[in-house]
Formats: sequence, structure tokens, C-alpha cells
Amino acid sequence: MGTAPKLVLSATWTTSSRASSASWARPEFIGPVNLGNPVEFTIRQLAEQVLALAGGGSKLIDQTLPEDDPKQRQPDITLAQSELGWELVVPLSDGLPKTIEYFKALSSSGR
Repeated sequence: MGTAPKLVLSATWTTSSRASSASWARPEFIGPVNLGNPVEFTIRQLAEQVLALAGGGSKLIDQTLPEDDPKQRQPDITLAQSELGWELVVPLSDGLPKTIEYFKALSSSGR
């Protein structure tokens, strides 16, 4: 019996996009291009990291994936790298703590 499929994702922060947006001004380049994080991880891995960083007593539960769930969410950023010089500049290990701090501050401000 094999293991159940796992919900996967990749994440990127707007600072990664802003850092390289100057390279997008290339009128000779036309076409769709994928931007994003080429590193894929499971929702469970993300949730475990969030709990470790933010604290809390949430319990993680596993559920069956929908039949039509994509098995891969990892974008191919080869074209963005070669044509636009785009690179991911904020890895999950840097972006996640900043995101948690942002939402903690937002929550404590009463917004």
C-alpha cells in the first residue's frame, strides 16, 4: 500500500517580484512567463513551520485530496530566468517569519 498523495504548493513574496521588476521592461520580449518559487513543499510542511514559528495549539489533520487536485504546483521559471533575469530572492525561511510578524502586528492593532 502506497502513501496518500499530498497537497503541494510553492510560495513567493511580492518582494521577489519587485526586486526584479526593472528587468521586465523589455519591449522585444513577448509572451507569457511563469514567476514563482521553483521549490515545492506540502501543506503539512508549511503548517508545521507556521506552528513552530507562530506558536499555538492547532492540531493538524490529514484529509483526502479532491480527485481533480493538481499534483504539481511548481512553476517552471526557466524562461523568466533566461529572458528577464528573474530570480526568487526571498526563500520561505525568510518570508514566512516576516509574514507571521505582519499578521501579528495587524491583529494587535485591532484591524
